[in-house]
Amino acid sequence: EELIKADGKLIPKEFLLSKIWGGEAYGEENYIEVYMSRLRKTMKKLGVKTQIKTSRGLGYKLAS
Repeated sequence: EELIKADGKLIPKEFLLSKIWGGEAYGEENYIEVYMSRLRKTMKKLGVKTQIKTSRGLGYKLAS
């Protein structure tokens, strides 16, 4: 949802971690990486053309 609302703008990893997992995930960047990997696989399986792009060390954004 946050990636869609961002309309193609970069969303920092820290924002996604705090938004989804709250304060309990502080310092657990791996959580978001695993989740994005699963989300990408699901999107591919469903034939979604939009992709999740990674800006290494910064965050994620949607791209057509």
